[in-house]
Amino acid sequence: MASSTVVTKNGEAFWNKMPGARHRANLNSMYDAWLLALEEAVGPQGWSPVFGVTTNGDRRVLQIVDWVGGAGAKPSITGYIGPSGIVPTAGAAVDIRGTQGLKGDQGDKGNTGNHGWSPQIRTTIDGERVVQELYDWTGGQGSKPATGYIGVSGLVSNIADASNIRGGKGDTGDTGPANELTIGTVESGATPSVTITGESPQQVLNFVLEKGDTGNTAWTPVYTAVADGERSILRIDDWTGGQGTKPATGYLGPLGVVANVGDALDIRGAPGSGSVSSVNEIDPDGSGNVALGIADIPGLEDALDNAGQVKTVAGKGPDGSGNVALVKGDVGLDNVDNTSDANKPVSSATLAALGNKIDAAEKGAALGVAPLDASGHVPAINLPSYVDDVLEYANFGALPGAGETGKIYVTLNDNKTWRWGGSAYVEISASPGSTD
Repeated sequence: MASSTVVTKNGEAFWNKMPGARHRANLNSMYDAWLLALEEAVGPQGWSPVFGVTTNGDRRVLQIVDWVGGAGAKPSITGYIGPSGIVPTAGAAVDIRGTQGLKGDQGDKGNTGNHGWSPQIRTTIDGERVVQELYDWTGGQGSKPATGYIGVSGLVSNIADASNIRGGKGDTGDTGPANELTIGTVESGATPSVTITGESPQQVLNFVLEKGDTGNTAWTPVYTAVADGERSILRIDDWTGGQGTKPATGYLGPLGVVANVGDALDIRGAPGSGSVSSVNEIDPDGSGNVALGIADIPGLEDALDNAGQVKTVAGKGPDGSGNVALVKGDVGLDNVDNTSDANKPVSSATLAALGNKIDAAEKGAALGVAPLDASGHVPAINLPSYVDDVLEYANFGALPGAGETGKIYVTLNDNKTWRWGGSAYVEISASPGSTD
């Protein structure tokens, strides 16, 4: 390991400001190794590691959990901080808690101390800078120490005073392919979350959705009475007024909603019973039936005698045989004749309307008219090729992976125009004297 060179302030190692003698001694001894590991961990093109403190038995070690702030491909290396760089296993990592020192002389009893606390550090972004945030303490006793950011000489409260651990900006890499996100798993869980799996340019979004309250409350059925043979049943056509998923429709059965009409409940009930005392003063026979003749119903005999007699038609009365002789003028058909359909003339209005029509053979034909699709638009096949030669996209990353020659591509975010050069897009420079 490199020789220990500890940053000091006023002649005192800055880690000596931390509580716990064993903690301070160990952090001071590993400071150069930690800085060397950070320098080696900064990936290509400005990538900076994101650390997490993890447990390895009784030890506490720093683990690289991610990389942030860089350009180009994200470094794939992960691991733990060892004595001289990144190591693959937690067992080979440096224990930031250190070993227990020799027992010293007992000092005066002081106030209850804040001992045994271990920092939890993560990398965070401050504009173009990458700094380390001490966001929590674990494993200690007594009052938890203050949180903050890692500065040049120790813990600082303002992010602006924190040390920038981001390296210099690397060379700009080649533009990668456009990323394609697809939906993967959608599961329910106690805490909602979204994770991305896979490697660019093909990655998968996986969702965990928080389970909501039980739905399908306060729904009211909409009934219709329908016949099923001699039975009368209630059909549930819809549900109204509820929340959540609408229940299924069907029929009202003895214990609830049923899907089959044969299982529905007959709402007509059992046939009724009773007896008739008389009808038009005619008493029933021994079986309870009443036999009525024509004379027993007032007015029926006269109505039947006059039934079927015609009085007048179009103001003309019948002859002695009861027939009415009519001519076409009697019923407003003076202009009607027996002209055949093939010889019937066409009205002037109809003839004028036909003059404004086009022949069906002219649709889609050369020198004819273009047809319309279901949306009322002219299909692309009937348009000249130059109509869709200008294509618009949100930004450069949204352009197709491979363009087409003869087409112009416009990126709307910067209003630039491009053409496909065969292997890459080439910007089309504005003509001299032109304006946007």
